[in-house]
Amino acid sequence: MKNIGVWFFGSVFILAGILHFASPDVFIRLIPPGWPARAVLNALAGIAEILSGIGFLVPRTRRAAGYVLCLMLLVFWVLHGIHLVYPPNPEWPYYGYVIRFCLQPVLIFLVWKLKDHKQVV
Repeated sequence: MKNIGVWFFGSVFILAGILHFASPDVFIRLIPPGWPARAVLNALAGIAEILSGIGFLVPRTRRAAGYVLCLMLLVFWVLHGIHLVYPPNPEWPYYGYVIRFCLQPVLIFLVWKLKDHKQVV
């Protein structure tokens, strides 16, 4: 079951990282307007997600990638909290922001637990 979790999270992060470049406007809109260089932050987040997702799939680098992913998820959780107060897209349903905020600690916990999985996938 842990192999499935590792493959799932690794693949999701790789895909999310690719989407930062395929649809940058969607992600840039999620970065608070007052933050500098939003396009650069988006690109860095995309690169970090792709590399960390790949690293999470490799047993030798999984632990380090897991730490990076947990840190990124923690930063994203802060952003999700900001979105509860200042929704980036008022047309989206507010409950989606609430669900995303509440789900983030679960994702952090799961990645944290899977980072120590040793089996080759």
